[in-house]
Amino acid sequence: MSGTQRARTVTIDCGKCLLRRHGSPAPELQSALAPVRQSRIGSRVVPPGTDICIEGEPSTEVFTLVDGWAFRYKLLHDGRRQILGFCLPGDFFGLGSEGEEGHDHSIESITGTVLCVFGKRQFRAAMHSDPALAGLVRRIVRHEESAAFEHLVDVGRRNAIEAVAHLLLELCSRLNGGRIPANCSCRFPVTQTHLADALGLTAAHVNRVLRRLRQDGLASVDKRSLIIHDAGRLAELCEFSRDYTARLPAI
Repeated sequence: MSGTQRARTVTIDCGKCLLRRHGSPAPELQSALAPVRQSRIGSRVVPPGTDICIEGEPSTEVFTLVDGWAFRYKLLHDGRRQILGFCLPGDFFGLGSEGEEGHDHSIESITGTVLCVFGKRQFRAAMHSDPALAGLVRRIVRHEESAAFEHLVDVGRRNAIEAVAHLLLELCSRLNGGRIPANCSCRFPVTQTHLADALGLTAAHVNRVLRRLRQDGLASVDKRSLIIHDAGRLAELCEFSRDYTARLPAI
């Protein structure tokens, strides 16, 4: 892991998990709860700006992001960075991102994060023993695929204002379980540089787009917060669909 601080392991009771505050585990997990918990290594607190997974390195662990923000990325040889997507609380990752040469991309924390850590081998065994758990993982993969398709359109065909608007709506919708409340306001630790690296733009161009969205009364990003002033107009501008942002049961 990169960064001047190191991640540390902490003990968090599953019954007190931040992701379980609003109810019991999802029905898909009821039958697999025992083997899933047996595959659990523990909880890990990761400082901001720290690599959770590093491209090319092997890993014996998979993760659920319990709290905080992170992003997936790839680096080119000259240091240019492409952000592939953002990880939010409830996201599960690491199971399918490793080939023969190790992880195929890196994941870095934006804020301080809390991870629930599972042994990869043990978790795969739990999947093989419980079809419902395997089905849930397949749903997660399908959502990731849909998000990847939309991000490809952002980078390849949407113009700058459409792409920024689409990404802001996606993150707002994901944070709210697949819906966008009226006058949506949320914590937003993503910087203009993050947005630029996600959309293939420069930070200066992103700044101009955000200023335009604010002037038009559509959205504001300021002081680490995001406000969607007019979700309907913003969604019409970028042809946004919430289908792929619905909240899935957390593992």
